[in-house]
Amino acid sequence: MPKYSYFCRACDEAYDVRLSSEEKESFVPRCPKCGSGEEKQELFGIAGDGGGGGGCCGGGGRGCCG
Repeated sequence: MPKYSYFCRACDEAYDVRLSSEEKESFVPRCPKCGSGEEKQELFGIAGDGGGGGGCCGGGGRGCCG
């Protein structure tokens, strides 16, 4: 199941949510810290699972791209 990253502009909290493609269509983001639902912005792309590998030159994106 993909993990989507969100950023709350109300309180500057970044958080991830795992959603199926069906859930994603009707999902209304709510910040787990402040509860705001109006000031969310999905970050570009889909977050990985944090297991390393992949990304730029491997290593979870900590490779050749600086």
